[in-house]
Amino acid sequence: EAISKFYKILNDKTKIIGVGGISNGQDAFEKIISGATLVQLYTGMVYRGPRIASKISKELIDLLKNKGFKNVSEAIGTKN
Repeated sequence: EAISKFYKILNDKTKIIGVGGISNGQDAFEKIISGATLVQLYTGMVYRGPRIASKISKELIDLLKNKGFKNVSEAIGTKN
């Protein structure tokens, strides 16, 4: 995945924004553990409305807790 490659190359020297294909918390989580500091949500909002943001947020919080992370920052780049 491109995010993982850039994360390894940049060595945490810059922020990476994960974009594309984010429609649930798992999608956002995958971008984050690959190295994304932020995720962009656009298409999901167009097709599902703005409430999808809170749904994704809740799912992401649950995933982080289940994986033993206290916050998003702890999870960034852990897949690498």
